Amino acid sequence: MGLVDSGLLIDRIRRPRPFSKYIIPESFPVTSFGDINAADVVTVGINPSSVEFQSRENLLAMSKKRFVDSETLEIEPESIPTLMQAQQILDGNHSYFKIRPYGWFNWLEKWILEPQGLSYFNDSVAHLDLVQWATKPVWSGIKDVQAQQVLVEHDRRFLSELLDQKKPSLVLLNGQTAVDTFASHGLFSLETSYELPGVDQLLTVSRGKVNGQPAIGWNMFLQSRRTNNDRQILSDEIVRISSNG
Repeated sequence: MGLVDSGLLIDRIRRPRPFSKYIIPESFPVTSFGDINAADVVTVGINPSSVEFQSRENLLAMSKKRFVDSETLEIEPESIPTLMQAQQILDGNHSYFKIRPYGWFNWLEKWILEPQGLSYFNDSVAHLDLVQWATKPVWSGIKDVQAQQVLVEHDRRFLSELLDQKKPSLVLLNGQTAVDTFASHGLFSLETSYELPGVDQLLTVSRGKVNGQPAIGWNMFLQSRRTNNDRQILSDEIVRISSNG
């Protein structure tokens, strides 16, 4: 396990944003949810939710913010932050789970991390996204495939370089969309995949490498409207294969 150069993170925050009508103007790139250098394991997804910065059509109130945004810094939306401001944004990214984390993460915490003795809340785990920009609508709501591709091409190299430097002991991919998207962009190389009989659905577990690091993915999106039966089956299996290496 390595350390990520702070220069890489600061440069990512200050890089001019791609032209996209879907990026929340007041937002900045989320280089990681939680302290990437303290973490040993990472979960990965597609991109941050709009609710990390907004409630309905409005920015989150100052007392409810999850991240540093342009309102926090008192600068114009879509501005490039100074080095000092970028450091403030980075510190906010690293402190995410100590402020007001979105409930989305509780599902991974309860069913995947805690059973392995891991947690977002003690910095043993951080979350990374293929695209670091929060979009509205959410990723699945963007029907323009070319617009999605622009964002992926702008951001994927940063994620790849971050993972090269960090070398986490394990990468966890939550849901088939994450597995397929990482695979389609050459970030997840599948080594084996097998099925588990679930109660409500057929479960699939995929094992391989993300940027050369051990990775486990699964087809069930943990946050979906399902009963806990399949979550427990999946949780037990992830614990089993993680402990066996």
